[in-house]
Amino acid sequence: RKLAEHWRRWAKGNAIVKRDVDITSQDIRTANLILVGNVHNNCIIQRINGFLPIRFAVNEPAVVMSNGVRVAGDDVGIKMLYPNPLNPNRLIVIMGGTTWKGTVDVMRRFGNWFDWGLLDHRNWFDFGIFDSRTRDPETFIAVGFFDQDWQLSDELTFYGDLQRRKTAPPQRTPASHWVTAESGAVYLSDLKPLSYRSDKGPLAIDRSVNGYPLTLGGVRYEKGIGVHPDAEVVYDIGGRFRTFQCVVGIDTEGEKPVSKARESAETVTFQIWGDGKLLAEVRDVKWNTPPKRIYVSVEGVRILKLIAKRQGGARWLYGNVDFADAKLGEEPLHYSGSVGAHLLMEQIMRAETSIEPTTLPQAVSDE
Repeated sequence: RKLAEHWRRWAKGNAIVKRDVDITSQDIRTANLILVGNVHNNCIIQRINGFLPIRFAVNEPAVVMSNGVRVAGDDVGIKMLYPNPLNPNRLIVIMGGTTWKGTVDVMRRFGNWFDWGLLDHRNWFDFGIFDSRTRDPETFIAVGFFDQDWQLSDELTFYGDLQRRKTAPPQRTPASHWVTAESGAVYLSDLKPLSYRSDKGPLAIDRSVNGYPLTLGGVRYEKGIGVHPDAEVVYDIGGRFRTFQCVVGIDTEGEKPVSKARESAETVTFQIWGDGKLLAEVRDVKWNTPPKRIYVSVEGVRILKLIAKRQGGARWLYGNVDFADAKLGEEPLHYSGSVGAHLLMEQIMRAETSIEPTTLPQAVSDE
């Protein structure tokens, strides 16, 4: 579904979406195939795996290259374009990991894999072998191009910089659990999202999208999520928390000042929604806008949605943004500099059962 959504936006048409078990011999004769998964969960990949110069190992979580290189790990994955061994007149794209950890967000990692716009995060390679430390060309395990015979070539295969890979923090995958009845106050980055969509890039857990520490206004945060606008993250919080808070802003990831082109184009709106109602909104955020702490009541809310969206300008000039220190609480918290938090605490102490969205300030204070 995520792939089809991107296809509609970029190709101005609808891609045919099928389960692997429903692909027919006619499809193989007439269509290029985009295959997601591995030999254990995609029957087409299972059929062609042995004919590929880069393939999945069958009996262990590993990727094997025809030149003898073997890479093992439950976070290892492949992104590859290659002629379909079942019909060399058509192409296949394989995107998947040795386990689910390598498959999460694989369509958004390392670039837009089809079509491209100037500076727009293009996938430039024929194949890439990656793991949780991969974020750029220097941190791929192996990346490059096939030769004119669609075979691996030493001259066209590039291996990651060992020092860069050693120091690159591993990307965390979303938690594999939901909020339970026993959960106390929790950070969103420790929960499994119900859904996530973004223009590009993965959902970054306790890091910025490019793998840096979450940093807003010169302050580093240990917990939170990073996204690239337009982005939407949805959580099922079960209707059992009283408060939600986070700090929002543009994370320049060390780029200060930003380019004039980016400064002119980049303006972001942050929104917090609960069960379809707008709970808070922070508009007109630029790279040098002081970060804002949002503090709202989510009493009775089941579906919590976080949105970061562009207000205009070329999308490729936008950087990444953070929902830092994003956490749910069962007890009211009071920050002396936060008008919204103080008002919320007073209302809870008065045992009010509901707080209308208009009662609370939308951006409750500067961080």
